Amino acid sequence: DQEVPIKTIADGDPESFLLNFLKIYAIPDYAYQIDGVMHIHDWKTGRVLDHHMDQVGVYGLWAAEKHHSPSDSIHLHVEYLKTGELVEKRLTSADLDHTRLKIQESVASMLNYLKDRDPATNIPLPQYQWELAENAAPINNPCRWCEFWELCEGEVASYDTGVAR
Repeated sequence: DQEVPIKTIADGDPESFLLNFLKIYAIPDYAYQIDGVMHIHDWKTGRVLDHHMDQVGVYGLWAAEKHHSPSDSIHLHVEYLKTGELVEKRLTSADLDHTRLKIQESVASMLNYLKDRDPATNIPLPQYQWELAENAAPINNPCRWCEFWELCEGEVASYDTGVAR
């Protein structure tokens, strides 16, 4: 048995790997190897959500890329502390390909918020140029702390942009 050291933000530069020349951060809660099999654990305090497996899938890609673990030698474990439920998955190469694709799609979407879509300079567009949330709050009831993470009309109106929407 061998514990895999995991650098966190407190250590300076946290765990990451490169995917198409972009740094992808992946900080699993706990990882260890037994007989050549990488076990990755993530602990959750809430309920089971589908996107949790996407998150630990990125950790699986971290194990494959940074630690050169074969896909079928990566086991993911999501443990729900409140209920004691455990969700486990043994990865396949198709799972890793799926995770790579999801990351690439996410990065492509985020590039829309960078000046000249250039990750090398990493200069964000001004917020007034961002896309509005689909279910934006009405302009007469703006709330900066609503459940939407995109701009709404009310928030845009609060900026002194000189740009009418």
